[in-house]
Amino acid sequence: MSDITAQQETILQYDNEERVLHACTADKLVAERWRRAKFPVTILGTVGGVARTWAVDLGWDAGRARWERLWAETIPPHWD
Repeated sequence: MSDITAQQETILQYDNEERVLHACTADKLVAERWRRAKFPVTILGTVGGVARTWAVDLGWDAGRARWERLWAETIPPHWD
């Protein structure tokens, strides 16, 4: 099954009350970059037993540099 661009969105949301950065993606390549960068990736949803959405939650205690690294790993490498 191939994805169309609209199905490959990635969202980063900061929860000020919890002081947590929530990141989720439907883009397998982004999830793989997060995993290779040693972020704690969890599977959010599956279709037919195949992972389709992933998430990372980082508390502020992870530090600003860690948040910036997550953002850097989210941007496609060909955008550099």
